[in-house]
Amino acid sequence: MRRVLLSLLAWPAMALASKGDNTIHISGKMINMEEDYVKVFMFYTYDGAKHLDSATVVNGMYHFTLEAEGALQVNLLGRVDMSKVKGPMMINNRNRAQVYVQAGNIEITNTDYFGNITVKGSAAQETFEKLTSAAAPYKEKIGKLMPEYYAFNKAGDSAAGKKVLADINSISKEMSEKVFVSFVKKNPSDPMVMYALQNISGGGEKQSDMVMELFKTLPEKVQKSPAGHEFIGRLEGKKRIAIGAIAPDFTQADTAGNPVKLSDFRGKYVLLDFWASWCGPCRKENPHVVKYYHQFKDQNFTVLGVSLDKQGDKARWIKAIQDDKLDWTHVSDLKYWGNEAALLYGVSAVPQNFLIDPKGRIIAQNLRGDALGAKLEALLNKK
Repeated sequence: MRRVLLSLLAWPAMALASKGDNTIHISGKMINMEEDYVKVFMFYTYDGAKHLDSATVVNGMYHFTLEAEGALQVNLLGRVDMSKVKGPMMINNRNRAQVYVQAGNIEITNTDYFGNITVKGSAAQETFEKLTSAAAPYKEKIGKLMPEYYAFNKAGDSAAGKKVLADINSISKEMSEKVFVSFVKKNPSDPMVMYALQNISGGGEKQSDMVMELFKTLPEKVQKSPAGHEFIGRLEGKKRIAIGAIAPDFTQADTAGNPVKLSDFRGKYVLLDFWASWCGPCRKENPHVVKYYHQFKDQNFTVLGVSLDKQGDKARWIKAIQDDKLDWTHVSDLKYWGNEAALLYGVSAVPQNFLIDPKGRIIAQNLRGDALGAKLEALLNKK
C-alpha cells in the first residue's frame, strides 16, 4: 500500500482522543460481486490533513492499516479494471461506501456490489447505524411530503406550499431534537458526538448558535480534540454560506481560459452548480438543470457551472458539457477536490448547488430535480 497527502477533499472525518494503541487494521472481503474490482481507494481527513491510500484486491481481499485517535470516517472507492471499461469511471453509490472505523481490527464485507457493506469490529459504525435507523422514520415522512410541496409550488398555490413546508420543517426539527440533540446530551464523550452535531437540521445564524451552545457543553478534551477543531472550522464555514449570506466571490477560468467572476452575474438569479464530468449523480442531475435553464433563462436566471475535474481532464470536461448540452458559462481551476471555489463553499460532495438572488445573497441550497423548477417558478412567476 502507499499513502500520500493530497489536496483532496474527502468527507469530513471525526477523531476524538482515545488511550492506547491507535492502529486501525481494515480487512475487506468481496462476495458474489457483479463486477471484477482490482483496486480499492481510501479517502479520509485526519487532524486537518487529507489522505489517500490504495490497496490491490487479491482473491477478493483487500487490506488497509492506518493510525488515528478515536472514530474516523473513511470513504472507500472500488475500481474495476479500466482497460475493460469504455469512457471515464463514474463514482456512484454502487462503487463507493462510507465507514466509521476506530482502533482495532475492522472487518468489512462487500456483497454483490461494492457499496453494499457490512462492518464488524467498529463501535463507531454501530452507533452510526443506530442513529441512521432512529432518523429513518422522520426522513420517510419528509420524503412523502416533498412531492406534495413541489406540486403546490408548481401549480402556483403558494399558501398550500408554505403549509406543507411548515410540516416538513416541524418534522425535521423533531428529528433533530429526539435523535441527534438527545444523543449529544446523553453521550457527550462518545466518539460519534461530532457526527450527531453535524446532523442537527436547520440553518441560519440562530441554528448555528444553538449548535455552538451544545458544543460548549462537551468535555474540554473533546472540544480541544482534532475533531473539535475541525468541527468549529466547518461551523464557521457554514455561517459563511448560510441562507441569507452574501455569496463569497471568486474568479476562475472558463473553458477558453478567460477569467470569470461570480459577481459578474450580479443582477440575476444564479444557480451556482458544482459538478464534474466523472460524477455519475451529477450527469444524471444535468437534464433537470438543462430543463429549467431553458425554461427560465429569459426571466433573469442563469447557471454558473463549477467543475471539480482535474489537470489533464480538460478535454473530458468540455466533452461532458457538450454531450449533456449544458449551454451556460462553465469555469474550473482543474484542481479536482482542491478546487478553490469548492473549498470556499465547503463542497464535500457533488452535485451541490446554491441559488443566489440578484443582490448576491444565497437564498437556497441543493435544489434537485423538480425542486429547482418549483423554486424558480415561485420566484420568477409570482406576479
